[in-house]
Amino acid sequence: MSKTADLRIEILGVDQLQEYENNARQHGEIDIAAIRDSIEAFGFNDPIGIWSEDNVIVEGHGRLAAAKELGCRVLPYDERFPNPDIWQVIDNSVAAEILQQQLDIIDR
Repeated sequence: MSKTADLRIEILGVDQLQEYENNARQHGEIDIAAIRDSIEAFGFNDPIGIWSEDNVIVEGHGRLAAAKELGCRVLPYDERFPNPDIWQVIDNSVAAEILQQQLDIIDR
């Protein structure tokens, strides 16, 4: 069975989510504005990834910040994520690779 088949999206209050203190990715105002605009245009279609009973965010800090600016009180989340330290390395590595591919396209 694939990991996608295990996906289980639920709803949690924004005030119940805990930001991961060692989050490596920092989002500036421009990033948050872009995420906010995306949520307004397309809806909240990428749930927050959490780990542990304490609802620690593994991925989705920018989405949380944008959602707070939009006045959201609840958000979808997915709790399938592994230890945050491991996931941060994987998630940030993939994001860096995608960014490099996009920059390569622009440079052509």
